[in-house]
Amino acid sequence: MIIPVNIITTYPVKWTKYKVLRDFVQNFYDSVGFKDWKQRFHFKYSNGLLSMWIEGVSFSYEWLLHIGASTKTENSQNNAGYFGEGFKIASLCATRDYRWKIKMLSGDWKLSVAKITKKIDNNSLQMLAYDVQKKENETKSCLVLYELTELDFQIFKEVLFSFYYPENPMIGEKIWEGKEGAVYTKSNHSYESGLPYTSDFGRKGAVFCAYQLLGSNPFDLVICLHDYKKEDRERNSLYSFEVVKVFQTISYYVDAYGAMKILEKMRRYWNTYPKKVLTFIRGVR
Repeated sequence: MIIPVNIITTYPVKWTKYKVLRDFVQNFYDSVGFKDWKQRFHFKYSNGLLSMWIEGVSFSYEWLLHIGASTKTENSQNNAGYFGEGFKIASLCATRDYRWKIKMLSGDWKLSVAKITKKIDNNSLQMLAYDVQKKENETKSCLVLYELTELDFQIFKEVLFSFYYPENPMIGEKIWEGKEGAVYTKSNHSYESGLPYTSDFGRKGAVFCAYQLLGSNPFDLVICLHDYKKEDRERNSLYSFEVVKVFQTISYYVDAYGAMKILEKMRRYWNTYPKKVLTFIRGVR
């Protein structure tokens, strides 16, 4: 069964390979959550074929047909979330710009991303479509990408570092954790060159917002603010003033022990503005 997605292949959108792969992974991450991510998300790469899957999660392919659709609106732990706009645009860029082939399997169906020709006002236009077929039912969701190079696979592995979960190799010792977020020391693992970072601060500490790596900081700290709304969807990294706001917000929640550990990491910045600091202290007294 061929189902048109109603996206013309010339639709003027351009995503990098990093962003395409991140959105594919995001679908699985949203369905599992950060606590079980390390245990439940699986992947395998061999001879140009990259498979990623999770057990115990299935959903209807109809969620892939509508822009803005998300199974997360059902608030169910058994459905994969956010297979909506991101999957469609990622599929368009992957097949059109990078010549990757895509298959998706879940529950009792499987589909291949394809192209069809449709006539509009006597003009022949290519459109994205899904070739959907029935299969034996199983509680599993799997995405398979074909014709990836070794370099593409390296980008995929960098993408995995961009999601917040306690076992992320970039994350070191826990300083504080609450429902609003968490603070850790930065581990010795390198800050990969393909990951988003804040240019003013370089690749040192990391800043996760809404469970994604969006910026960096100069303190060898990993700051995680879970409740965060990104204002510009097209921009991949935070500006320095936005990082400062993240620090300000998380400081309202951190306990006394965590605050002291954070201040120790900031030691070399204490006297950057000594007069302002002294004025502030005297004002408090």
